[in-house]
Amino acid sequence: MLGEVPSLHAEKSDVDEAAGTLERSTDVSLNDFRSIHLPYCLDQQSDGSYVILNREYKPIGFASKDFVEYGKYPVCVKFKGLTANLAAKVSYSKSKDLDRIYLYNDGCVPTSNA
Repeated sequence: MLGEVPSLHAEKSDVDEAAGTLERSTDVSLNDFRSIHLPYCLDQQSDGSYVILNREYKPIGFASKDFVEYGKYPVCVKFKGLTANLAAKVSYSKSKDLDRIYLYNDGCVPTSNA
């Protein structure tokens, strides 16, 4: 299922071909590396595990607008020692909510200072 990772210096068409999931689209977000491959939030599942979601609310690396059933893919992770206080430390809003932990504000571009 996992293929060879394209070079970070690859041309856009090379990345599209290597990923096999990106199609030519006018939707900028699905062609934007940042919105697909960088974590946006952690979404807690009923078993206490988390799915690390991208800006499209899909597991990181998923370039799709379609509904994704997390149970069909190996995308859940368990974090040892994740408490409400720790969630508040990583949450951009300092929220202690463990159900969904947002890592940065939706209005910001986390790579703008990179």
